[in-house]
Amino acid sequence: MPYTIKWIDRGVYTKTTGKLTFNENIKYVGELYGDRRFEDIDFQISDLLEADMSDFNEESAKRIGEFDKISTVWNPKMKVAHIAIDPG
Repeated sequence: MPYTIKWIDRGVYTKTTGKLTFNENIKYVGELYGDRRFEDIDFQISDLLEADMSDFNEESAKRIGEFDKISTVWNPKMKVAHIAIDPG
C-alpha cells in the first residue's frame, strides 16, 4: 500500500494507491496522527481514488470512523474528508 503524506499550510493531504488492508491503514493512520503537526491542522483530505479497497466492509469503515472520531480529542477543530469510489 504505497501512500504519501503532504503537509500543507493548515492541513494535510494524503494519497493512497494499490491494495489497502485494514491493518496497513491503521499503521498509516498512526503515523499521521502521531506527527507533531497533527494538533495544529484544520483539515485532512484523504485521497483514496486509486486505492483498492476490496477488502473493506461496513465494519472496517466503522472502525476507521472511530479512529477519526478519537483523533478529535487531540484536534477538535479538524475536518476530515475521505475521497473514494463507491464500488457498489
